[in-house]
Amino acid sequence: MLNFISMAEPAGDSIIHWRTCRCWRGVILFTDSLRLHIRILLFRKGEGIYLQGLKYPLENAALTNTCPVGTSNEFNGKKSRIAVKSGTLMVVFPKEAKEKMIC
Repeated sequence: MLNFISMAEPAGDSIIHWRTCRCWRGVILFTDSLRLHIRILLFRKGEGIYLQGLKYPLENAALTNTCPVGTSNEFNGKKSRIAVKSGTLMVVFPKEAKEKMIC
């Protein structure tokens, strides 16, 4: 299940617009050429978490919302895949990345 909301965050003299995607037992794919920051937050506990094609990858990880691993990451110009087998992730990314997203 994927749900989107818009967010804005002040960054110096400008505003960075973010999109938030809630991923529940699913997969989010992004095409290549992105070089932006991404934030991945977890509600309670998640298992089977994959962050592929990002600067800091994870493979089949089990995490809790008290573990900072994976919370701040970056697209690195490659095709990216974010997946969770069990649990709910909140994926926050700049709105420019929405155009590169494949659901």
